[in-house]
Amino acid sequence: MKRRDVIFVLGAAVLLPAITRAQSGRRRMAVGVIRINPRDTNETFAEPFRRDMAQLGWKENENIEYVYAWAGGRNEVLPKLAADMVARKVDVIVTFGPRGVRAAQQATSTIPIIGMADNLAGAGLVQ
Repeated sequence: MKRRDVIFVLGAAVLLPAITRAQSGRRRMAVGVIRINPRDTNETFAEPFRRDMAQLGWKENENIEYVYAWAGGRNEVLPKLAADMVARKVDVIVTFGPRGVRAAQQATSTIPIIGMADNLAGAGLVQ
């Protein structure tokens, strides 16, 4: 199994409770995605993620919406972007790298966070 497949399966497992809540309320599930890179620069996540979610039945603007935020390569804006996701009441936050995960953890203790980094445990971000 490829690393990307493992990350997707783990992410889908984390999304499942939020997806169930969204289905029961008949509203679109909101997935907040925080990216460190500038918008449309070196973006390899958004389109495959949308495609894979659509294959699972999650169609953008039908039963799921994606709320994207780009940090423009500036780590110092990550806390503001995470706080904005909390204010928007997204159902789950997807973020990248230790700084993005840490910013999301500091912004919320109730919204599930999917963090993608080389070593989340080694960085002290998960137990």
